Amino acid sequence: MYATATMQPIEKPYWHHYYDSATIARAEGLMQEHTLRSGDDDLYVNVYQRPERDAPVFVGNHGGGGYSGIFIPLALAFYERGYTVVIADMQGHGRTGVGPTKGDFTIDGMARNIVDVVAWARQRYSGPVFMGSGSIGSGITYNAVAMGAAVHAVATAQLYAFDDPRTALLVSKFAPLANMAGLAWGIKRITRPLARRFPRLRLPYLPMAHWDAMFDERDQGRGFVPIWKRDPYTPRSITLRALASMQYSPPRIPLAQNQTPWLVINTMRDKMVPPHVTEETYQRLGGPRQYVEMDWGHFSHQPAFTEQFVSLTDAWFKLHGPSRERAGNT
Repeated sequence: MYATATMQPIEKPYWHHYYDSATIARAEGLMQEHTLRSGDDDLYVNVYQRPERDAPVFVGNHGGGGYSGIFIPLALAFYERGYTVVIADMQGHGRTGVGPTKGDFTIDGMARNIVDVVAWARQRYSGPVFMGSGSIGSGITYNAVAMGAAVHAVATAQLYAFDDPRTALLVSKFAPLANMAGLAWGIKRITRPLARRFPRLRLPYLPMAHWDAMFDERDQGRGFVPIWKRDPYTPRSITLRALASMQYSPPRIPLAQNQTPWLVINTMRDKMVPPHVTEETYQRLGGPRQYVEMDWGHFSHQPAFTEQFVSLTDAWFKLHGPSRERAGNT
């Protein structure tokens, strides 16, 4: 399952459009490209490998509409902090989801991808393995931990859970409907049987969420969202089975029974998804946990955002990871 092969680089990847020349040059100088078999998926995997074999490993997981190319500043920042960084494009996304597979995924399918990426990283490196994510990826990451992704600690920007159909409404443009008693469960009862019959029926993706608020207001002058909307590696439509999975994909271990140390960072200027969704989900989370608020929007490429997120996350990982002397025995 964990065999890997180095991929040939693609000339002028689209992610170049997001960054300045210095960032592109730094990323190109460090980035290694691999493929990893996970179930029926051949995952595209970006690796920023430290020279120290026992360096801690950060596995970064994207959410809906994301892929590895959008998180390069974050990857470089973790690398500079001493981490080997592993970011995979999960099923239906990025270079993994091309052609008819683009936008065709399930929450648990993506979670299984994460489980396999973590196992691959643990096999390949001797350092402790940590994990991070954001947005919808936060809930996918929790499902992966509940499936057995063995990491020392997790940090996520936002925290959403797929054990309640209201979540799919709360993270969409239809959030006000989540307060209507029984509506979300009623939609689930209709959507799931239809998805079993017509799993690959296509639905437009961009009208479903507040994508224009995906980045902090301080990023708007750089035009990230218009660039993202033209990105050939982000889905414009999703399948009905993908929508049904977002409506209800309960984790194998309920949030209250979680035992993995978890840092939840809530972005308080978030205009894509109300911050109260993260706070309320955090209150249901068991195990060692910490809640921190950041004065930012949903996500940002601003250096100040990256530095604050990485600093908080690095401190959490150091608190809950083994010492470097014991790293080879994990």
